[in-house]
Amino acid sequence: MNVDLHQLRIFVAVARLGNFTRAAERLSLSQPSLSLHVRQLEQDLRVRLFDRSTRSVALTRAGDDFLPIAERLLGDFQSAVAAVTDLAARRRGRVAVAVLPSVAAELLPRGIALLRARHPDVSVSLRDDVAEHIPARVRSGEVDFGLGAIDSVDADISGSALISDELIAVLPPAHPLANASKRISGTKTSWRALARYPFVAMSRDSSVRRLTEQAFAHNGLVLEPAFEAKYMSTAIGLIANGLGVGALPSSALSMVDQAALSHAAIHGPVMKRRIGIMTRRGRSLSPAAQALIEALKGAAAKDRKSRVP
Repeated sequence: MNVDLHQLRIFVAVARLGNFTRAAERLSLSQPSLSLHVRQLEQDLRVRLFDRSTRSVALTRAGDDFLPIAERLLGDFQSAVAAVTDLAARRRGRVAVAVLPSVAAELLPRGIALLRARHPDVSVSLRDDVAEHIPARVRSGEVDFGLGAIDSVDADISGSALISDELIAVLPPAHPLANASKRISGTKTSWRALARYPFVAMSRDSSVRRLTEQAFAHNGLVLEPAFEAKYMSTAIGLIANGLGVGALPSSALSMVDQAALSHAAIHGPVMKRRIGIMTRRGRSLSPAAQALIEALKGAAAKDRKSRVP
């Protein structure tokens, strides 16, 4: 059976107009061509759809039953085309993102706000997670793309940088290091100085933990945390209650400021990471995902401009 949409349009036009000539004019077809299509449709369906006479055309019982089905099929097709057109034009769509908590608290909300201003009917689903799990979510197709540390990604993942941040010391407001760093060097401290105090570390599957361990090892030290936290809000709560010091990414600075904690740059060495878009190689992004990435790039560019003195 080779029934197509063109035949359905012809059938509905003839049925509604009750006349082959008027239907042919409406569809910009010759009457012989239109008649041929109707006969072919009847052959394909193995049923007569119209009773014809020299003066009139009337639906048969089978034609009368088939008319609402044909109209529904045409309507569904037109709706589907309109929906895909809306997706392509970014008027609608859904995008799922796996994102580091620090980025979910700062850059991503600004990106979503820009997206909503440009494409209000595109919805975003978030999966905030530690660095180690984000590539797997991208690889499996659970999310459209990831937003996290891209300095070490697998061969099947493509990384595109958005921003760069560095680890900063996060300290209780009255901590000796907070006061000392301000007296001696403005807002600086060292990894060796931090290592003298109980340390609140991020969990082992986070990019922050890996950088922290590398910094300790650079100084010939071994990180032995007093506490480990999966989420930065937990680490900040522990530090705020005087249970230790910590190192968190500068991209989460607003969370630190909201908790009224002190912070300082850390030297010896400065530990930086690149934050960017992770996509699966060979997989095309949806228009909605592309729109969100463009918004994130816009938000990142605004951040860079705002930091220029």
